[in-house]
Amino acid sequence: MVVDGLSQPVRSHQPSPVRAEVSKPLRYLRARPPRKLRTGSTNTRLALIAADITTETKVEFPKMTSLYWEDEDKVHPAHFVRASMSVPVFFHPYKVTGIPGGDDARTKWLKLAQYRGNLPKDCFFIDGGIMSNFPINLFHKPEFVPLAPTFGARLGTDRLDPREIGSPFQMLAAIFDSARHTLDFDFISQNPDYRKLVTDIDAGDHNWLNFELSNEAKKDLFIRGARAAYHFLIGFDWENYKKIRREIAKVCEAEEEISKSSKST
Repeated sequence: MVVDGLSQPVRSHQPSPVRAEVSKPLRYLRARPPRKLRTGSTNTRLALIAADITTETKVEFPKMTSLYWEDEDKVHPAHFVRASMSVPVFFHPYKVTGIPGGDDARTKWLKLAQYRGNLPKDCFFIDGGIMSNFPINLFHKPEFVPLAPTFGARLGTDRLDPREIGSPFQMLAAIFDSARHTLDFDFISQNPDYRKLVTDIDAGDHNWLNFELSNEAKKDLFIRGARAAYHFLIGFDWENYKKIRREIAKVCEAEEEISKSSKST
């Protein structure tokens, strides 16, 4: 995690109340001296999640770009962002027309999306959060000990209190939240080591669907995030986590050997 730039003075014509609140935590969040981002051959990976409701597919961009566009190298990343942020009701679904067809396309759909049906001509996308609101599983490779940790931050605290359901609207909201969280909860429960990589940011009374936050609300959320990051990082034990992952990798290796032996007999 690199937050070097955040520790520099905030250029503003008005005194910033945020600066004093977060200056101490940010000093401890410095990971290394500032340097340019690396380019060229790296293992850096970008993943933006959208929900293709035409074929009921959880889409990862840019990995699955070729399913929806003929020339994937000419697709602007803004299309991925627009597709992934289309919150139902609040934003229009994002539509892609002229979906590639033919045998090559069918092969790609089967390989990347496990889709075996008739290929669509057009596809509609909405916010990927309805299928997986916290898709940290995309970076999960249990057979390896990571060179660097994959940290996750969730805005809000989940399942601390039972939902109050006393109206049709509350019922729909509960159904929506259950659907968008269940896959992520299931993954974390099956991979408890990931609990050591994830922290929750208490959002207080702020609502994730409030698209008109006041400046004071933005400052408050920023401070909450900086505090949560500070407390999480100073408590993270990298050496202990690597030890846990080495044990998991050994189990994966043993399972693979058993699988190979059973196939050969």
